[in-house]
Amino acid sequence: MLLSLLCLLWLIPPAESTWTVHVVSRGGFSGNISQDLTVSSAGTISCLVPQTPCPKQPDVSKLKALIEMLPEQNVLITQPVTPNVFCNDCLTRTIVIERRDSSGTTNSYSAQWTDVNANGVPPTILQIYDAVIALQRVIAR
Repeated sequence: MLLSLLCLLWLIPPAESTWTVHVVSRGGFSGNISQDLTVSSAGTISCLVPQTPCPKQPDVSKLKALIEMLPEQNVLITQPVTPNVFCNDCLTRTIVIERRDSSGTTNSYSAQWTDVNANGVPPTILQIYDAVIALQRVIAR
């Protein structure tokens, strides 16, 4: 996962006001859930888990509107699982957003959460995560 996160900086389209979103999901009830998707403002998508359906031309218009709602500053939101909360069945979600603003400055947003501590993640970040996962679900039907 670290290598794929480092590659995000190279994947951001070179123009101003562009972005890349990387989402990773691991775990779940059976422990078999594994998703690793990267979507860019240029309309490209990469699905890094073998045998994962990946749309060829995703509609990124909903993502664009959500990403424009983010503040123009670096944001790190990590919701660690508290020691007294034990959840073998939880899905762990990670999102990293890299956005190049109109001045060419790259801003980073990242968050990690599970089913039991998602309430600490801003709603816009959760909506962006859901929108990326929905792109994959469209092709999986």
